[in-house]
Amino acid sequence: MADIAFDEPTATTLADAFRGVAAMLQRAGWERSAAVDAACVDFRGGYATRFTDACAIESDDRGKLSGKLDDLADLVDKAIAAAAKERERIAAHEAWEARVEAAEALRRQTLGLYGASQAETFVGVEPETTPVRPPTITAAFAPKGRGRYSSAAGAGGTTSADPVTLRGFVQRSQTITGLMREGQTALHKAVSSYASACSWAPTAVVTLLDGFSRFIDENVTDERWIASIAEAFELAGSGTLDDFDIMLAISAGHPKVLERALFDANLSPEDVAKVWALLAATKGFNLEKFVERYAFELASLNGIPFAVMDQAGQYALTWALDPDHPENLAAAYAKLGLNWWDMSLDDFKLDLEGIRAGLKDAKKLADGDPVLLLSFGVHDGAVTAGISMGDLDQAKQVGLFASGMGSNVRELGDTLDAFKKIRADDPNFAMVTWIGYRAPNVAEEMWQDRADSGALRMSSFLDGIAAQRGKSIDRFVTIGHSYGTNVLAEALKTTSAKVDAFVTLGSAGLKYGTTTADLQALSDAKGTKIYATHADGDGIAAGAGQHLHFRSAAEDGGGAYEKREDPRELPGAYVFSSEKTERGKQVTMHNLLHPIDWKSIPVAGGPLQWAADTFDGVRAEDEIGYMNPESSTVGALWDIMRGEEPIK
Repeated sequence: MADIAFDEPTATTLADAFRGVAAMLQRAGWERSAAVDAACVDFRGGYATRFTDACAIESDDRGKLSGKLDDLADLVDKAIAAAAKERERIAAHEAWEARVEAAEALRRQTLGLYGASQAETFVGVEPETTPVRPPTITAAFAPKGRGRYSSAAGAGGTTSADPVTLRGFVQRSQTITGLMREGQTALHKAVSSYASACSWAPTAVVTLLDGFSRFIDENVTDERWIASIAEAFELAGSGTLDDFDIMLAISAGHPKVLERALFDANLSPEDVAKVWALLAATKGFNLEKFVERYAFELASLNGIPFAVMDQAGQYALTWALDPDHPENLAAAYAKLGLNWWDMSLDDFKLDLEGIRAGLKDAKKLADGDPVLLLSFGVHDGAVTAGISMGDLDQAKQVGLFASGMGSNVRELGDTLDAFKKIRADDPNFAMVTWIGYRAPNVAEEMWQDRADSGALRMSSFLDGIAAQRGKSIDRFVTIGHSYGTNVLAEALKTTSAKVDAFVTLGSAGLKYGTTTADLQALSDAKGTKIYATHADGDGIAAGAGQHLHFRSAAEDGGGAYEKREDPRELPGAYVFSSEKTERGKQVTMHNLLHPIDWKSIPVAGGPLQWAADTFDGVRAEDEIGYMNPESSTVGALWDIMRGEEPIK
């Protein structure tokens, strides 16, 4: 007798296994729910929310898995019933075929005696010939991912917990997980046996079994996660911790988590430094590949080591200007978030070439000392960058220069000769020129907006220095020129960096109401000393710069117009000379290095240049700017960088 490959006892065992594990999952839900409720008694805050969200996902997934297992058991039952029907059909058809064969034999025996008509025998209607089709025994299951790291980790969130109750959850969950593993093993065994004995009605449950395995893994990860949170509270000896500190404690060795956290916009530079330290220490971390992957993000990420920022910035710059891949320029333009109303692609290219030229000049002047590209990015639609002549990660004396009105990255080289003179090739000195904000044009200079926006960037950059260097800098001097003094002053009001000196060169004035105390509020015990200078030949800063200014009445309840604060008039300010002294030549103009090029103006350029030369009595080729290496100002900066008082 013909038969099908289907062993009913084996199939029954599989159906029982499906139903048994489904029932176990349902019972486990009651126990796990009780464990979750117990853990949440004293669990509050960002990570408690993540925990309850993860548990809700677990409960939903477990319910779905249990339901699918019950459905599979029903399908196996249907297969058992279908197999019985198929066997009945086969038996009926074989019996009919036997009757047909017997009738045919009888007909052949009687054909010669009685004739054909006498041999005809009725054998009945042929039974069903179409085989019974078995049901499709298939199901798929994939657990959802669970977010285990508080989204408020970089925004000052906190979590409170009792580590004892958290440990209690872990223990109870581990017991449940053990039962699930036993059920998983039973399913694998039953499915394997079924596949060998019941090929007539095959199963397709591989994705479900894999999903079950991943579901168990998710639960195990939950257990490790909560255990690590409990450990963080045990080590801290506190019932409340910052979410960020918890994230650090539980993320060591998890590079993907740290990678996501590193680029969280809510993180302060200090937090970024902590995340970076853990990420860089993870097993298998490849700095080269990481920089290549995230060059544009790292190039202006304050809080990472400056050597890494430089490596990322130079990689991004080289990639964008690759002559073999001209399409990279437009891609870089897009990566930095620039639009046609910010600047043209041609201007973007000129800016990048200006940065590259500044780096080249700095390397020539540094005479083998490190030169770093910093803050390569975009601010308010303008390309930004900075150059450190000297190793900013190691230098003991650090000077930071903030540019003023109309400055852009094509002028990065204007301070380099002065830096070389100030450093005197001393490797302990790092001088940084920073064009890290969108500087105002002539019309914008009258308002505070560009200073306030730029100060946020400057404050973050200063915080990055503080995060990486801490107290390892012996002397930190900040220098501003023109409108840059305003930007720098606003940054000093909020930064966590400890600044020894705030130097203003030809200041266009500080925000109305700024006081000496504002600039010293966050400095160390020695205080931030204010140094200020204004050359007699500078006819711009103390005139139009400080007086041609408007502010919103809402700023401080005052009128719509008030003169900006002259830093020379702040109590305690040390006013030094930018006239001719034994330290250098007299400064004859407002600009840093190059005078206004009147001759470039069509038609009127010649007369305008003549008028300018006549007005101040100094020819363009003889003008001396504040950062001319021969100026007395640069000589004074040499003294200030070394903690000495310049000539008044």
